[in-house]
Order: sequence, then C-alpha cells, then structure tokens
Amino acid sequence: MSVIPDPATTDWVPLWSVSQQAPPVPGMVVLYDETLAAARASIDIQNIPQTYAHLRLVMRLRTNHTAAYDWFFIRFNNDTGANYGRHYISSQGAVAPTSNQSAGETALIGLDGSAGGASAGLFSSGEIQIPDYASTSKNKQMPWTNVFHDGTNYVSRFGQCHWNQLQGVNRITLTPANGTLIVAGSRVTLYALDYASPLPPAAFYPPTYGTTLPVNPADGQEHVLVDSLTNPSYSWRLRFNAGSSSAYKWEFVGGSPLEGVNVAGQSGITSGTFVQLAGPTLTLPRSGDYNWAFDGWIANNTAGATTLVAVSVGAPANDDNSAVFIPPIATNNGTVHRAGRILAVAGGASLASWMRVTSGQGSYLRLHSSVVPVRLA
Repeated sequence: MSVIPDPATTDWVPLWSVSQQAPPVPGMVVLYDETLAAARASIDIQNIPQTYAHLRLVMRLRTNHTAAYDWFFIRFNNDTGANYGRHYISSQGAVAPTSNQSAGETALIGLDGSAGGASAGLFSSGEIQIPDYASTSKNKQMPWTNVFHDGTNYVSRFGQCHWNQLQGVNRITLTPANGTLIVAGSRVTLYALDYASPLPPAAFYPPTYGTTLPVNPADGQEHVLVDSLTNPSYSWRLRFNAGSSSAYKWEFVGGSPLEGVNVAGQSGITSGTFVQLAGPTLTLPRSGDYNWAFDGWIANNTAGATTLVAVSVGAPANDDNSAVFIPPIATNNGTVHRAGRILAVAGGASLASWMRVTSGQGSYLRLHSSVVPVRLA
C-alpha cells in the first residue's frame, strides 16, 4: 500500500498522487502499452500516428518454445518482402564477443527471447529506436539492444537493424519464430518522442530561474525572472507562448510586483503642467506591456484648488485621463488610488510619478507605485 508523505515530517512531497502513474519522461508519450493477460500468437500495434519525430519500442518477452530461448520476427506495415536486415555484436559469460549480420530477410529478427525451456520468470528485454519513423523519403536504420538467457549464460547484444522501404512506420507486428505463442506476462510499450501535443515537451520541465530570459525557448517553457539571484525585489513567473500574435510572447503567470514608495513625500508643487515628483520611480526591466497601480495621500494648501497625480512613462498629457485628483473641496486632501495598463514599453524605461495643480501648492505623502508585466519580450 502506498502512503502519501506527511509534509510535517518529510522534506518533500510528490506533485502527483502516489496512487497515479508518475509523470512521463520529458519529451515522450505512450502510444501503446500492453501486458498480456493470456498467451497470444502475436502483438500487433496498428494505426501509429505520423505526427511525431521518433519512436522507441520497449519489449519484455517470452515464448512457449520448448528450448531455453527463441527469437522474434518484427515486421513493419505488414511487409513480408525481403527488405530487412541486421548487424550486431554478441557477448556472453567470459567468451570473446562475436558479430553477426544478415540482409534480405523477410522480417526483422529484432529480439532474441526467453522461451518455455528457460527457468520460470525469465523474460528477455530489448529496445529498438526508430528515428524519423514517419519519413517517406528515407529507409529506416534503427539501433537496438537485447538481453536474454540462453539456458547457460546471460547474453547481451547490441547493433543495428534496417528496413529498406520508403514508408512511414504505421504498424509494428511481433511474432515468435519457433514457438507458437507469446506467453502471458509479456509486455510491449511504444513511445513517441518530440510529439505534437496540446501539452508541449517543455511543460514537463520545471521553470528556470534567472535575471535574463532563456534563448530559443520552447512553446510552454516557463521561467522565473528576477533582478537578483540572492535578494530579488520582484519575482515574475512567465510562460512562453509561441502561438501568440504579440511580439511579447513571455506571458505573466504570477509573482510579486516591482514596487516603490516615497514615505516622506514632497510639497511646494505649483506647476499647472505635470512635473515629475521625487519618487517613486520604477525602471521597467524588459520591453512589453505592463499593469501599474499607485496610491497615496495628496493635498493642496489653497481652497478651491485641484491637485492631480499621474503615473506614466514620460510626461503625461494635460488631458488628465491617467490622473487621479483631489477636487476643490473644503479639506483639499485625501487618499487616492488608480490602476491602468501601458503598452509597448521599451525595456529600461522609467515609470514615474507626476503632479500638477490648478492653483495653490500641492503635496503628497506615502506615495506607493507597483507594476507587474502582462507580457514581455
């Protein structure tokens, strides 16, 4: 019985339920996986999609042949012509390795396997890689490995096999050479590599972490952008969206804002047009679109005057669309808040605070500004 670790007493916990299968190896997806519940004359994998880059066939097999070991015929696309061959090196016990080759075969003798004459529980193991399996302009050259027991020693073999046909591999069939059945407990798994899927290979990797964005990112790749590796003032988790129509393809997922505050404030602002305040000023680290917000306390010493505060890159227009203000009321002071979005900002630009008045002298205290990205480049 599996037990989920207690976070109070364990310094790690799995990110998936222990009752479920663990996440797959990065860049791989299972196309076929079967463990035979009963003996069968063949294992036939059909309708293999042609949308992936490579295949990996993993086998654990045994036949009912009366000898200690048997071998398996492997055919692609039900081709029974003399289009197969192999070359391998074999090693067992203390005997010097030997080599063997064949060509013009009507099937791939791709795996030597344990058989009915071997001790109970002995199954052969083997793998075949099929690079560029969907190509219709290349023959298939495939590396393979094989381990089995011949009744006396364990035998290791590795080499290459080939299929001289200009076809994509859409079907793989395994049959025993001498036995009549593949026995129960035999297992075959077919993986696809570098697949086209709604969940891209990059999604299996944990986010990277650094002060710059990765070069040549994969679709779905995530990165945590910081301004310092030892004491960051902000932390932005971003996901690369290759399909975005924007020039800024790193999209904000979450994190802490870049922020600044001027507690002491400033007084004596008399300009009728916006002037930049003593702070806070935020330097935007990357080109992109950002959400901003500010709040604070502003005042004016003259009755009937209006005091306006804005946050922008460069001097804001005097139309006051991005400003908040204290209207001409008796008290002439109050707490303000406003948020907005700025688009297509160049990296290194300064997001500053600005003020103007209609008359009198404006002042402020505890002015706080913050910014998070929407998307970056």
